[in-house]
This record gives sequence, C-alpha cells and structure tokens, in this order.
Amino acid sequence: MCVLIVVSSKHGCPLSTLLYSLYINDIGDITEGCKGACTATEGVNVTHMLYADDSVLFSHDPAELQKMLNSLGLYARHKHLIVNVHKSEVVCFNSQGNLPVFKLDGGELANKDTFKYLGMHFTKTVNLQEAAARAAQPFLAAAYRVREFVRSHALTDRPHTYLWLAKTYAVPAGMYASQVWGTPYMKESAEFDSVGQKCHLNFQKAILGVKRTTSNWAVLRECGHEALQFYWFRAAIKFYNGMLICNSSTVRIVVKADCALRARDTSCWTAQLLEALHGLRNSEAYTQAVMEGRPIPMQEFVADLRFRHQAVWRAIEGHDPRGQPSKLTAYQAWFASPFVEKARSAAKVPRYLHFDLTKHVVRNISRFRLRAHTLKVESGLWQGRNFACNHCDCQDIQDEKHVLFFCKDARVCALRQKYAYLFNDLFAPLQTFAEGYQPYLNMFHQVSNQDVFTFP
Repeated sequence: MCVLIVVSSKHGCPLSTLLYSLYINDIGDITEGCKGACTATEGVNVTHMLYADDSVLFSHDPAELQKMLNSLGLYARHKHLIVNVHKSEVVCFNSQGNLPVFKLDGGELANKDTFKYLGMHFTKTVNLQEAAARAAQPFLAAAYRVREFVRSHALTDRPHTYLWLAKTYAVPAGMYASQVWGTPYMKESAEFDSVGQKCHLNFQKAILGVKRTTSNWAVLRECGHEALQFYWFRAAIKFYNGMLICNSSTVRIVVKADCALRARDTSCWTAQLLEALHGLRNSEAYTQAVMEGRPIPMQEFVADLRFRHQAVWRAIEGHDPRGQPSKLTAYQAWFASPFVEKARSAAKVPRYLHFDLTKHVVRNISRFRLRAHTLKVESGLWQGRNFACNHCDCQDIQDEKHVLFFCKDARVCALRQKYAYLFNDLFAPLQTFAEGYQPYLNMFHQVSNQDVFTFP
C-alpha cells in the first residue's frame, strides 16, 4: 500500500529548486515512529521515497499510512505549504475487496489501480508488462519527430542519416526506466517479445520499405542497429553496479533484500536479472557476483551480450543458401555486412544506404537483399514448394543468385547487357562479351558465395 504525494514549487527562478530542497529537507521526519512497508530483510522497512517535489509513502498497515498522512498535513501547515489532494493518489498493491478510505487535511484521496512515478507506470498487480507497453509511447513520439525532421530537411533519400537519427534520438527515448521494467525482456530468446522492440523493428522496416514479416535479425543487421535488449540489459547492469556504490545505505539494504527475496518470488527484480544472465559466456561468474553483492565488469559483460546476440549468425555460418533455403542463411552468405570487432554498432550499414538513391530504389534493393520479394524461392513456400524459375527453361531454383547470373529471361538479359561492365569479372573469362554475346551463365559454371556478396 502506498500513496503518491506531489507538492509543487515556484518555477522560473534558478534558485527555486535549491531553496525548495532546503525548505523541505526535513520532510522525512513525518514518518518518524511509523511502520513502513516490509522488505525481504527482517527488521528493514521502507516508509517513504523522495525525489524533487514528488513523495511516496509506504506501509502495509492502513492505520500507519493514515498516521503518516496526518503528519504530512501538520508538516505542510507548519511550513505554509499546500498539498494538492487532487493530484495525490493511493494504490493498494495486490488488494481485493473493500479498500479503506484515506484522508489528507479532510480531503479523501482517490484509490487507483495504477499511478505514475518519475515517468514509470506502476500497477497494483505490479505488472511490468504494462510499464513496458507505456514506455513504447516515448519511442513512438521520438520516432515521429525524427520522421518529421527527415521530411522537412529533404533527407528521405538518405536512409543512412535516417537510421543514425533514429539510433541517436528514438532509441534512448524508449529506454526510460528500462532498468526496472525491462528485466522480463532481457532473457535469451526474449529479444522480440516487448512492445517497444516491435515498434523499433517496424520503424526500421518502414525506412527500408520491406514487409513486416521480414526477418527481424536480418533487418537489425541491415540497419546497423542492436536489438533494444542490448541497451536495456546494459543499462540494468549499470544500474545494479551504481546501487552497490551509491551513498544511500537504504538503497544498498533494499538491493540485498531483493536478492534474498528471489528464493521465494521468481518475479522479483534480482531473480529476473539472474535468469537473464543465462546464455552469456561468463554467466556463472556474473551470477556469483550478484549473489555476493559484487559489481559486474561492464566491458566484459557488453562483449558477452553482443556475442550472445550474434549466436543466430554463428549457427548458420558456412551454410549453403541453396542446401538450406532460409532467409537468414541467404542473407548471411550473400549480402550481410561483416560485424566489426569492438564496434559500437552491430554491423556496418551497407553501402547502398549511404548513396543518394530514391526511396523506390532503396526499397527494391532492400527487398532483394532481405528476401522480402516474390521470387519462387520465397513464394514457392506456400505454392506447393515449387522453387523452379518460371521465366526460363533451366529448371534452376529461382533465388537471388539465379536472378543475378543464370536467368535467361529476356528482361533480365537486357539489364545485364545494359550494365555489362558490372559482370566483367565473372563473365569475361567465358568470353561472353566477345562476338555472339551470351548474357547469362550456364548452369555448369560455379559462382561462389563471395562472388554473390561482392557483386551488390
């Protein structure tokens, strides 16, 4: 059970915040002699939290909470302050049935199922999914501002700039309080479970012009972005390390209490953090550090987290896209930019996104590279699994390699003749540019994955 109290100071004067802080520095005395909310550590109770002009009072006993409110009323009158009763609310966590009525200076405080404190939404059932969903709204607002900036400055044909602005402004906006609500989404295989991550991916897919069903991992790599889990998890570890060395003894006690609580409640913050550490190369060392209340080395942790995210690519390294016709395998073998060791981003943004191309051209290139097209290798999956090319008689699989080098369709051959200089390295040894030009390769000619990767 808690109550949120908001007291406002005069705005505008540079000294107002300092004077206000000095003026209410003793507000914590209102809880003197009151019993606050219990923690997992016996004898440790939390009665209140203060931040700027926001105050929260805690107690498991309604009588104790009302006692604090009475003391707050006396304190406010003594200081000639006015507590806004209409902005003050009571939330009874995990409550059922009739709820007691709490009063402050004769006014009744509203009982709510949720309240917002320091920008984060808390529900009476402590449902962090609700907080995570609400956190997606700032990301969407920032993404909208980025989109409007791009349009107003004629940058729609510069996707590299578009993606950089999104990473710089939109991604941080979706991180607010992620250290608290993000723990359920930090687990291995939970990278794309959150509403915020879905919004992030849809934003990138809109920039590239590809459909929503395009592989998420491929889109992130094509755009040079990390999964939001990377930022949330890194922020949570920084948050944990910071709590261990902060100057508040109460915070350190609460961290220890929450660690003790994990044995009884797997939904507590520490339990979810420990579960999220699974799958990291040094997960046992990190787990032991948390259990003993020691900090986690950040540089080592970030490298391990990035390594875990790249596991999906290591699993298909060296696979033949034609022997295993999946979107990720084809993208990895033929188009994906290499990862850069110790880079700040997941991968380099491919060159075509740096060029001054029209949105239509960028869309077509992106769809081709990410297998978001209608070639038979993709459409054949729901058309009787017939992958043979329907535009020539070679009976080859109609995939990206076939279209680039082998297809005999007249329209494709005309494009090869128009841009013959692009095919010199592969076609010249066959003397195909001599008299009797043949604008395609025969099926017995070998084209390596590296040849396909180099060509685009």
